[in-house]
Amino acid sequence: KISPSVMSDILSQIVTKRREDVREAKTKQSLDQLRTSLQDRDKDKHVHPISVMRRVRQAGSLAIMGEIKRASPSKGQLAHASFDLPSQVHDYVHAGVAVISVLTEPTWFKGSLQDMAAARKVAEQQGLGPFFRPAILRKDFIIDRYQLYEARLHGADTVLLIVAAFQEGVDKTAQLSGDERALDLKHLADLIAESRELGMEPLVEVATDKEMTIALQQGAKFIGINNRNLHNLDVNTDTTRTILSGVDMQKHRNVIFCALSGIKSRQDAQRMEEAGVHAVLVGEALMEAPYAPWKVKELKGPGRALPTLVKICGIKDTMAAANAVHCGADMIGLVFAEGSHRKISEVQAKDIVRTIHATRAGSSPVSFPQRQHGAQGDPCRWFATWAEEIANQARQKKALVVGVFANQSPEYVNSVAESVGLDLIQLSGTEDVPSQASYVRPVLKAIHVADDTTPEALVEITSKLAGKAVGVLLDTKDPQALGGTGKAFDWKGASTLAARWPIGLAGGLGPDNISRAVLSVRPFLVDVSSGVETERSKDPAKVEMFISSAKFPFDLEHETTRTEAKRIRRESIEAKIAEDPLAGYFPARFGDFGGRFVPETLVEPLEQLERAYWEASHDPAFHAQVEQLYKHYVHRPTPLYYAKQLTEAVRARAQKGEGSSSRPGLDNDPAFYSGPDRGARIWLKREDLTHTGSHKINNAIAQALLAMRLGKKRIIAETGAGQHGVATATACAMLGLECIVYMGGDDTRRQSLNVFRMKTLGATVVPVEAGSRTLKDAINEALRDWVTNVETTHYLIGSAIGPHPFPTIVRDFQSVIGREARRQILLQAGKLPDCIIACVGGGSNSIGTFHPFLGDPARILGVEAGGSGVTTKCHSVTLGTGTPGVLHGTRTMLMQDEHGQVLETHSISAGLDYPGVGPEHSHLQDALRVQYVHATDEEALQGFHDLARLEGVLPALESSHAIFEAVYQAQRMRQDQDIVVCLSGRGDKDMMTIANKMGFAL
Repeated sequence: KISPSVMSDILSQIVTKRREDVREAKTKQSLDQLRTSLQDRDKDKHVHPISVMRRVRQAGSLAIMGEIKRASPSKGQLAHASFDLPSQVHDYVHAGVAVISVLTEPTWFKGSLQDMAAARKVAEQQGLGPFFRPAILRKDFIIDRYQLYEARLHGADTVLLIVAAFQEGVDKTAQLSGDERALDLKHLADLIAESRELGMEPLVEVATDKEMTIALQQGAKFIGINNRNLHNLDVNTDTTRTILSGVDMQKHRNVIFCALSGIKSRQDAQRMEEAGVHAVLVGEALMEAPYAPWKVKELKGPGRALPTLVKICGIKDTMAAANAVHCGADMIGLVFAEGSHRKISEVQAKDIVRTIHATRAGSSPVSFPQRQHGAQGDPCRWFATWAEEIANQARQKKALVVGVFANQSPEYVNSVAESVGLDLIQLSGTEDVPSQASYVRPVLKAIHVADDTTPEALVEITSKLAGKAVGVLLDTKDPQALGGTGKAFDWKGASTLAARWPIGLAGGLGPDNISRAVLSVRPFLVDVSSGVETERSKDPAKVEMFISSAKFPFDLEHETTRTEAKRIRRESIEAKIAEDPLAGYFPARFGDFGGRFVPETLVEPLEQLERAYWEASHDPAFHAQVEQLYKHYVHRPTPLYYAKQLTEAVRARAQKGEGSSSRPGLDNDPAFYSGPDRGARIWLKREDLTHTGSHKINNAIAQALLAMRLGKKRIIAETGAGQHGVATATACAMLGLECIVYMGGDDTRRQSLNVFRMKTLGATVVPVEAGSRTLKDAINEALRDWVTNVETTHYLIGSAIGPHPFPTIVRDFQSVIGREARRQILLQAGKLPDCIIACVGGGSNSIGTFHPFLGDPARILGVEAGGSGVTTKCHSVTLGTGTPGVLHGTRTMLMQDEHGQVLETHSISAGLDYPGVGPEHSHLQDALRVQYVHATDEEALQGFHDLARLEGVLPALESSHAIFEAVYQAQRMRQDQDIVVCLSGRGDKDMMTIANKMGFAL
């Protein structure tokens, strides 16, 4: 341990020693030899770094970076230095950390490159695939390019570069030799550049305002702020807030900032989050925690974990079981306890179990792994590990079967468990649990809580069950019954216990109080029986309400606070606008994209529209009107459908190795999984089942209502595939508005059926024969009409394009797709999706699908129209090949030549045949949050035929691009992963085009 009195020169000492270490390493293996070894390894094993930027952004609002170190200059050898590195990495991976930081400096921190290599190996063995495994950070004092190649060879995805090490004076007495460089800012810039060439975006560490300025001037994209003073080792978490307060966050919005040192609690992490960081590095607090996943959940705060598990107990018939599973129950409780009116026979139980097994993968009971770690002396680790395992099994199997017993012999309990096929056993009596080995299934033990039971007593009772029962369930103590009384107990003790380790909660729960119970106690499992019954039978409506409220708890107090905050924010914005009318109600830009580039004639109506939308968005009556039409006219919510036959076909192809190299240039994506159990589940968000057959009706209905608020009864619209035109004509017919639709001449011919539908609905269809005679030209004509008739006319734009505020309005109205899909996948699959896919033309269905998932750790893919291929001029791959420019009143990515002239595009699908894209998509690509790929005409047709022949669903050609991509991705993902695809429309309109392609004459 080094005393603070000599710490003023510690950085120079470490740098000097690292120079010596590098010199010695070069005598054993030269830089050229090291570079050759790296090239040979990458060529043979295809080992590539993952993007640390993408991995941190995947984590949502706050990413946790877990550290591994054996010693430190401030504390010397750490008390936990004898830790088991593989176990620590295993816990970090399953805790969901975004980055694992490994100290490799050998003298002061006792680290090594072997530690980092071992961490990378263990992380890869956890089966998450490259896209979701944590990025590996080499944390060291890197001063030489040699160390960058060492890092890559030993598995690093990123490296630490400390600005203070390159300041004047750090190595002023150093004697340089050979190819060594002076530690100056030019050398820092060269190391940043070379690190990027090796595929590693470096973490650049700063500790002062001056160093932050240097890092930003050097173009650093990943910046860590060290709260520890390197001269006296004092920690001050205000350092991060102080330094970031001087940073123009809007200008540097694409930079990821993280806080280093001093983060030990949720309060510390929250302060860092409020200061503006995207990630926090946590060292000793995580390493010393009894169970890292539990500590990570604490640091990230409430509401960040997956939904609480729900057990519906006392099921007595197959219909009640099927309904509970359909509503999203994670466990079904079957009562075998004597004296209970809910007791069923083994014959009844077998029928119920068969019904449950029919809804899940496999008909045999769950096989839980044997847990060797987590002895009685470590209840936190024991219960947390088992809670995670039970949750994983429940989500994979859809519903687990729990047998409930009370004061019955282990022999009887085991006999029933084996005969019926139980997954878990619950002991609800006063019996002891001699050992886990006494039972053939894992045991949940009910603890009966009296009014005078203290939190300390609960801790003592439950801690003694570690190593015996896999979980504890707190229930109300009643001298007349052992459960199912409908009586609640004081949750104060439960809340105290739940802060230590996972618990289950029962007793007096129902739809009316479950949200409050979940938010105040934070149990991993809730159990209900009488609370969802009417006249001693399970009430389907109560079951659905209970499960929904448990998984998505509504905090009345928090909601009131949030509503008040919204009111204050609204009043603040309105006051600002009153002072400066040009300020705007909504942000006009998405990063570098968006804005309002229009003739003066349209400025006032756009401001009027923004103001009207602002008022409508805060008007409950407007929301109620929209929701009513969505429910009773549009037929929302649309279902989320598990495409079982398509999924099985994908798995069969993966087993045969078909399609494994069908797309050169994309098949080396490090996110792909190459194991034997490939074939992710594919779910379809069925927007094709809405009234009019596509997602376009969502925006058309809502915008038409908005136009009526403006007093405008003449509606104009553009359309490509005709679906937006049909939706607009439908909304106008229903609301009594005049409707004019502009459509490219080529599109009117290939979508003649939709032209006829629009005319039948009373709309006037105006073919546009100018330019390329496609969507771009239809928009041009619609804009000309609007300029001429702005006083009486509302332009109902159908895609997330155009001048502000249209991209925001369309996104908000289409976000109903993603909101529903997110809720549905949690209820049906028990987890968030691993991948979300939608086609992208202008981008309305895709931005509506993506937006509610942007804060989740899911991979998001937008699929553009590849036409005849990007090597030809016949495609619409705007984000993949375009450049920034202005089109139709907004700055976005677009296809243009060197003179800024818009290029003609091509796609088999009229709805994707557009040279621009919504500005928010351009920003999401720029921010690395969404990945944009493309599918050719032929690939889209393949997607169309796959879905038609395997699921009996005819997708629109636009959606077929997304279907092809979903199949492609599913073949490269694990079978326990899930893909949600937006099926944006049905394919009736495209049958003529498809028939012509297939050579059929209609």
